[in-house]
Amino acid sequence: MDGHSSAGFRYVCEGYKVLIISTISANVRRPMAAPKHLSLALLVTLALCCGANGQTTLYVDDDNCPSPGSGIAVDPYCSIQDAIVASVDGDTIEVAPGTYFEAIDFIGKAIKLRSMDGAAATIIDATNVQNTGSGVSVVRCVNDETAATVLDGFTITGGTGDTTLSFNPSGGGMYNVGSSPTIANCIFRNNFARFGAGMANDNSNPKVTNCMFSESSATSGGGMCNLSSSPMLLNCIFSENNALFGAGVLNSSASNMTAINCTFSDNIALNTGGGMSNSNNNPTLTNCTFRGNKANFGGGMYNSNSNLTMINCEFSSNGALFGGGMYNLGASSPTLTNCTFNGNKANSSIGFGGGPGGGMYNLNSSNPIMTNCTFSNNLADSFGSGIFNNSSSPMVTNSTFWGDTFYEIYNFDNSTPSFAYSNVQNSGGSAFWNTSLGIDGGGNIDADPLFVDPFGPDGIAGTADDDLRLMPGSHCIDAGDNDAYLAAGGGLVDLDGKDRAIDNTGVMDTGVGSVTYLDMGAYEQGPCHGDGIINLNDLESLAGCMVGPNGGVNPSCGCSDYNPDGNVDLRDYASYQLAFTGPPTPTAQYQLTFEATWSAATHPQDFPSGAHFSGLIGGTHNRNVDFWEVGSLSSVGIENMAELGSKTALTNEVNAAISAGDAGSVISGSGIFPSPGSVSVDFTATQAFGLVTMTSMLAPSPDWFGGLDSLVLFNHNQWADEIVVVIEPYDAGTDDGVTFTSPNADTNPAEAITQIVGFPFLDGAEQAPLGTFTVTRID
Repeated sequence: MDGHSSAGFRYVCEGYKVLIISTISANVRRPMAAPKHLSLALLVTLALCCGANGQTTLYVDDDNCPSPGSGIAVDPYCSIQDAIVASVDGDTIEVAPGTYFEAIDFIGKAIKLRSMDGAAATIIDATNVQNTGSGVSVVRCVNDETAATVLDGFTITGGTGDTTLSFNPSGGGMYNVGSSPTIANCIFRNNFARFGAGMANDNSNPKVTNCMFSESSATSGGGMCNLSSSPMLLNCIFSENNALFGAGVLNSSASNMTAINCTFSDNIALNTGGGMSNSNNNPTLTNCTFRGNKANFGGGMYNSNSNLTMINCEFSSNGALFGGGMYNLGASSPTLTNCTFNGNKANSSIGFGGGPGGGMYNLNSSNPIMTNCTFSNNLADSFGSGIFNNSSSPMVTNSTFWGDTFYEIYNFDNSTPSFAYSNVQNSGGSAFWNTSLGIDGGGNIDADPLFVDPFGPDGIAGTADDDLRLMPGSHCIDAGDNDAYLAAGGGLVDLDGKDRAIDNTGVMDTGVGSVTYLDMGAYEQGPCHGDGIINLNDLESLAGCMVGPNGGVNPSCGCSDYNPDGNVDLRDYASYQLAFTGPPTPTAQYQLTFEATWSAATHPQDFPSGAHFSGLIGGTHNRNVDFWEVGSLSSVGIENMAELGSKTALTNEVNAAISAGDAGSVISGSGIFPSPGSVSVDFTATQAFGLVTMTSMLAPSPDWFGGLDSLVLFNHNQWADEIVVVIEPYDAGTDDGVTFTSPNADTNPAEAITQIVGFPFLDGAEQAPLGTFTVTRID
């Protein structure tokens, strides 16, 4: 099926074509009635022909029950499993909204199973499914399925765990054995099992994107259990799961999971690892958040003989008897860079008694390497509110320990941690080092770090509104060891994604390394201190960046370029004065207008018939998330938008970012049919989510689209009045087609998003844009 053209659906079988005309737009994928001049028999013949000779699409709709159906649009299957059995490798199964009371098995087929309207509307429920054993998995991949086996856009519920391939029930929601399927935009909710209530992976390496695992219970791995498996998790949420071990995720036996932009919140483990439990593993986690998890040992995370790599991760409001944020046992030596531990507790208030190690507990030769980390406002009933070390010797560099109650660092049984270029409360600094804390590696200080707002407006430590960034005047500024940071795996940016190589003018550089102005802690303080308020501190930064009436050239002064025109000069001072007159409104109303100029006149090369743009889809967000950018791989949402004009998956990705606290709203508007034309959509932006991203597919096309990538609306404490952006064509990198009407041919492996330059977007010898996006403030 060529979903790019709203002029119809094209079946190509054995060298001939039959064109079925339809007025349904390309992004509507519900089954449709056949034109009266074509018989049901002909449609069945066409479906069978295409199924036998190449990729085809099968349809499932529970509205067609109890008829078994034949799988075509006008006579869909009643059962998803019936469609799987009838499919062949390369096929796609489209499932209409509804609740399907069954359990399914991909039986080794390389097919795409996807919903038409997303997980919220499409449910596979195995609550009443019976089998000869004591349990059942809602979805099974146990026959060497690969990444070509795709599950996209379903709620998976009612599973109790498979017993046919393991002694104990495993994988209530999904069970993968020796398989590595692709799972996207799914919700795993209210499942049960002994191992992996949401999902169990046994010698399997699935890729899981934009999925939620919630409200499920297991002995091990409430959300997910991995045994000798290394899944890739992108933009996933694990919330409100329960288990004895690893309520969010349990990794065991060399399961070296990779997790990026994932959130683990409000999970409860009665023994170890509220958010995650690791045993004999070396996972890699980047930009992950552990918040509000509870356990007896390791409220946020429990590690046994595991050496994790964690970059830009946050632990807040987790609680445990031992190790509120993290518990490391048995020679576990994770490497943590740009991480924060804030408001974690080892005390009786979380319901498990009280003990040591509010932020972190290290036991039996567990020697974490912590670089540019921040510990603040952690609590322990006994000792070591920041870190408690028992026969363990962490290595700490460029880090800050401040405001943790009842001993920042407590060492027991020959623990000798080392500290270098760090700010440790009550340490005396290197000049008067308190040897009970460990070894002085030099460059240490003992001074108030001047956090912007460590308790946030709500006055409660460990909540999302806390601000551990540095204010001007902090002694942590330009005081770190740059080479140690790079050696520990630190990238070029801090926890905010801000450049680390920022030299604050007017501040003495007391750091060391190839550059001498790296800051201590998880956040880098730029010349503009970034507290959201334009005041006299910003004037000081502005003055330091100006060099005479023609402005300055310091590359670190970008945040003082208020106009912005690439120069810091008196014009920026005038803009500063306007911004200083009062605080901006917390929200702003905008209208986005897409003016499409794409036509046969502007793009005479290969201009297609029925040219149009799919419905607008995007959202408001912050800098922690980027829904698409040139040079990066397309998400499932961008792929579906660019190839099919479908909004569902990208909407789910924005909603996942909203749940993670990185996006404010989904923006959805109409398309343009035909092009040229225009369409407008109104939306609200907030200061916290002052970026806007928007996309629209060129149709027909293989995988081409136009859009905005993280357009800045709120900057330097000001709202933009109007921004006009010229729209260029982009290739999503997921389809090999080179002309507007090229047949579907997946790019394998997928390529990065690129701007299309040249054919077929030339007007003579010049590149012709597709039109403009104009974003205008309307309140």
